[in-house]
Amino acid sequence: MKVEMSSQVVRRPSNQLWIYFHGSIDAHDSPGFVRLEEHGVNVIYLIMSLRWIAGARRVCRRIQGDIECLRTYPDTIVWAGNSWGAEQMHRYAVYAQQHGFADLIGPHCLVHYAGRFRGHVAKDVPCLCYLGEKGMVLDEPIQAMVRGTEETAAAYGTKVIRLPGAHRWNAECNERILNDVQEVLA
Repeated sequence: MKVEMSSQVVRRPSNQLWIYFHGSIDAHDSPGFVRLEEHGVNVIYLIMSLRWIAGARRVCRRIQGDIECLRTYPDTIVWAGNSWGAEQMHRYAVYAQQHGFADLIGPHCLVHYAGRFRGHVAKDVPCLCYLGEKGMVLDEPIQAMVRGTEETAAAYGTKVIRLPGAHRWNAECNERILNDVQEVLA
C-alpha cells in the first residue's frame, strides 16, 4: 500500500485507524497485514534495517519521510520490532528532536518496548503492538522490558497486542489480531 505524503494534517474518521509498522521486510509479507487492509484499516510501513543505519544520509532521508507520515496521520498504532530495533528507535527519536519535531516525542510519540522508551507511551496512542506471544519463552532482560511496557501501557489506558514472529503467522493469528484492532476501533 502506498501513502501519499502531505504537509496537511488529516484526522482519521472515527471508524478508521492508521497503523504505523516498524520492523523487517519479512514481517510485512505476513497475510495478517493484508487482512487488516481488507477490513478498512490503513497501514503505513516503515522498513529500517541495520545496514541502513550505517548509511546515515539514507537513514535521514527515510526518517524525514516517516516523520511526515506521522505528522499527516497522527492517530497511529506503533508496532515495535525486535530487540535490536531499540537502537534504531533511539536514533529516530534523537533525529526528530534535532530537527524540530519535539511534539513527536510528546503527544504523538514513538513507542518501543525497550526500557528506555517506557516513559514515552503517550495518552493518545490507542494501542501498542509488539512481537512476543503470551507463553513465549523470553530471556529475563526481554521479560523485564515486556513487563515494563505492559505496566506503562496500563497506566495510560493503552491496549497491548502481542504479535507472533513473522514466520508463525496463521489464520488464527490473523483473526485474533483483527479482533483486537476492531476492539480499538469500536
